[in-house]
Amino acid sequence: MIWSLGHDDLDGYQAVSLTDNFTMWLMFQPSGGVMVPLRMVNWSWNGTGTFNGVTGSVTSSNAVANLDSDATGNYPAWTDNVTNHFDLHRE
Repeated sequence: MIWSLGHDDLDGYQAVSLTDNFTMWLMFQPSGGVMVPLRMVNWSWNGTGTFNGVTGSVTSSNAVANLDSDATGNYPAWTDNVTNHFDLHRE
């Protein structure tokens, strides 16, 4: 599944740069129970791209993950959702 920004979202821009940091959680839910966190992994990505008014291209990208996940008893907390910030189109 690919998600992309719509063409109208790039109007007026010639270049874009993004950096994001994330925590991914492995959760377990016993039969009839509530979900509990088991492990978490921190990861990030960044990239740059250009847009010439017709087509866009990625000029650089990088992803970094700490693959040594950490055992955790902390529960994830969400403060926002990406769909609140972009008009995403499913392709």
